[in-house]
Amino acid sequence: MGFFGRLLSGLTDNVLRKEYGRRTDECFTSAAKVYAFTGEDSARRSALAIAKAMDGQPRLGLIVWTDKAIGRLAAFADRDDHLYREAESRLRSLREVILARDWNRADAIDEINRLQQTDPEYLMALRTLDVSAFRRRHPGVFSKELWTSPYPL
Repeated sequence: MGFFGRLLSGLTDNVLRKEYGRRTDECFTSAAKVYAFTGEDSARRSALAIAKAMDGQPRLGLIVWTDKAIGRLAAFADRDDHLYREAESRLRSLREVILARDWNRADAIDEINRLQQTDPEYLMALRTLDVSAFRRRHPGVFSKELWTSPYPL
């Protein structure tokens, strides 16, 4: 492969890697939003499977998003105490599990195996990085003002 072939291959790989990372992050945030507002265990497992499969900076990015979301939920808590406080509590719990230890791929596979037994639709969503599965099942979660404000999470 010539110079331009290697250059084009490297650029393509970089673009694909970034797109994969963006879609993975979007799957995590969609699953976390569903878990926060519904308490759905399958959504929690989906978010944890993604977080456990990541390491270093990518996992830290998920924690940063979770921290911002917790802050936003706290700001909205006085509008509907129960709904937003419950969502905030669930995200705090998810954050604590993610930070509990240095997870590895085997931990992620265990989470995926549990998800396979309980929710094949979400498992397929993770395999294909299809966030629409979360949106289809819980469209109301994604219409919340919290997520659609000028500074969406």
